Amino acid sequence: MSRWNSDEGMSREVLQETLSINGQFYVEYIIYALEGSRRYEEVHHTHPSLELSMIREGRGHYRIGGREYDVGPGDVFIINNTESHGLEMAREESLTNVVIHFEPRFVWSEPNHFDGRFLDVFFERNQQFSHRLDPENPVTEEIRRLFGEIGDEFGGKRPAYELMVKVKLLNILVLLIRHYGYVRKDESPAHLQELAIIRKVTDYIDNRYVEEISLGDLAAIANMNPSYFSTFFKRYNGMSPSEYILRKRITHAMSYIRATDGTILEIALKSGFNTVANFNKQFKKVTGMSPTLFRNSQNPSGHAQK
Repeated sequence: MSRWNSDEGMSREVLQETLSINGQFYVEYIIYALEGSRRYEEVHHTHPSLELSMIREGRGHYRIGGREYDVGPGDVFIINNTESHGLEMAREESLTNVVIHFEPRFVWSEPNHFDGRFLDVFFERNQQFSHRLDPENPVTEEIRRLFGEIGDEFGGKRPAYELMVKVKLLNILVLLIRHYGYVRKDESPAHLQELAIIRKVTDYIDNRYVEEISLGDLAAIANMNPSYFSTFFKRYNGMSPSEYILRKRITHAMSYIRATDGTILEIALKSGFNTVANFNKQFKKVTGMSPTLFRNSQNPSGHAQK
């Protein structure tokens, strides 16, 4: 799987694995091989999932949420679902990037084992926070090892590998909280009752996001007034309900564009948009390019750029 990012640069998937529960996307493990010139303006993007990113080899420049980092082998990055990010490279550079995408509700899927602090490094950051983990911290090497073990679990698919992926991912999240000092310490843990509510709401959205969904509909499910519900939802997902729905629709549309030859109108309608004009506007807002440009940048088996 490969795609051209410019006249001189290419992004190729070496490996891509997805773990779903009950047909829903929860966690994705991808290895990208990047080569040649890449400009931020061409490759920056956001997505509904949270991201852990590790540079396996090579060098480049990472721009994440307004911050910039020179990157090298072994660097590990934390990226939430609202931060625009992209890897820049010079013409002569190449790089291998290992990426773990996961939705917050992957952690919620068994509420009796959930503690709100698992996601604090994404949503409750202090002033010392850095997207790049301290390479001098010995725990960073342990996190690199867990990246590899998660890849091994996906590759081997032994019995109960899904549980092992979750255990190892939670292990990484606990290490991030315990050993890096990136999280505000004055936040109380989330309550299981709140988690049950947010899970019910996200299940509703994930089953109906191509349909018309109002803030009032979602607030009613949570038994809250719309204003409070919006704040409540953002605390767990890092974005407003409307932004969450939009990104679900755009992700759905991107999959259609990659996998089918349907017209832009057909894809817009199947993805929850009433007009091509609105679809084009919202698609560009999220991805930085029009649906047509995105399609032209893909080959039949292409994937989103890193």
